[in-house]
Amino acid sequence: MYKRQFFDIGRYWGGSALDMYVDLAWQNGFGLRIGQFLLPLGFDYMTDYVRQPLVNNSLLQSYAKANGGRDIGATGSWQNGRFSVTTAVINGAGANADDNDARKDVCARFTAKPFGALDAVVALRGYYGWPGWSDTAWSSVAAEARFRSGSLELQAEIQNHSGDDGRNNAAYLQAAWGLGLFEPAARFDLVLPRGRRSEWMLTAGLNLRPIPEHLRVMLDCSYRRNYQDNWSVLAFMLRVQAWL
Repeated sequence: MYKRQFFDIGRYWGGSALDMYVDLAWQNGFGLRIGQFLLPLGFDYMTDYVRQPLVNNSLLQSYAKANGGRDIGATGSWQNGRFSVTTAVINGAGANADDNDARKDVCARFTAKPFGALDAVVALRGYYGWPGWSDTAWSSVAAEARFRSGSLELQAEIQNHSGDDGRNNAAYLQAAWGLGLFEPAARFDLVLPRGRRSEWMLTAGLNLRPIPEHLRVMLDCSYRRNYQDNWSVLAFMLRVQAWL
C-alpha cells in the first residue's frame, strides 16, 4: 500500500488552502483520497494551470458544478493500463466552506484508451447535488475526448446541465501545438440555453518559452458574445510563469 499526504496553499491568490488531502493507493489499482481536492470534472478542470495552453478556462466549466471545482469529501478510484473509474462523495459547498446542508453531492468519471497504441482518451462523467439550500438539484452529464499526435493536442467536451439557473447544453473544441519556442493554441466555446439565446467565445493564444524548462509567457486574446442579454467582451490577457 502507498500513502501520500498533500498540502497546497495559495498557489493562485494566497492565504487559503487549495488542496489538502491524504492519498492511499494499492497495487491492484484501487485508490482512496480524503480531504479537499479537485474533482474529476473533465480535462479542462483537471489540467493544472501550469499546463493549460490558454489563460482562461472554458465556459462549460461554469456549469459542471456549483461553487467551483474543489470540494471536501472522499473519492475512490480504480485504474489499469486502459481504463479508470473515479467516484466522489462531497459536501458540495466548495473549497474551504462550512457544510450547513446534510445532503451530499456525488460525481463519477469513467475514462478509456480504446485504440491501443494511439494516444487518445475518451471519458464520460456526471455530477448530481444541491448548491447550498436550493431545492433544485444541480446536475451535469458530459462526454470528453482528447487526442495527441507528436506535439499536437486536440481536446473537446460536450455537456448537458440542469439546475436552478435553468438548463443548457455546452461544448468546446480546443487545439494546441507545441513548436519548441512557440506554442499556438485556440478554443471555441458554445453555450445553448433552453428557451434562451446562445452564447459563444473564441480564444486564441501564443505561448513563448524563451527558457523552455523555467519560463513561459502566455499571450491570449478572447472575444465573448452573449445574444440573450446583448453584450460582448473583448479581452487581452498576459500570464508569466516561472519555475526554478
